[in-house]
Amino acid sequence: MQTKEFLQSVWSDQGYYCICGKDQKNIVTPKFVNSIDEAITVSSKFLDDKQDVYFACSSWIEPTERKSLNAKEQRTFWLDIDCGFDSKKRKWKDYETKDQALIALRAF
Repeated sequence: MQTKEFLQSVWSDQGYYCICGKDQKNIVTPKFVNSIDEAITVSSKFLDDKQDVYFACSSWIEPTERKSLNAKEQRTFWLDIDCGFDSKKRKWKDYETKDQALIALRAF
């Protein structure tokens, strides 16, 4: 599956979309766009700048912020389960290992 097909299956047909670049200093730069083609262009720019690229799963009412009050629609259901050691905070995340997270998920 190519990027465009993937985003068409994940994103709703209405609202703004958000692509985020994360640089080597872990600074996240969100960019709001109003089309999948524009999202692909922004993603390519981030990649050219050697940044990691992420996308927000929601579509957004206004191209301003990724906050729940601004969320318009979601077409997917996803989980974000944090595992491992957070070296910045110098503590373990919710689960030390992926196996522990999987056990908790199955119990849920």
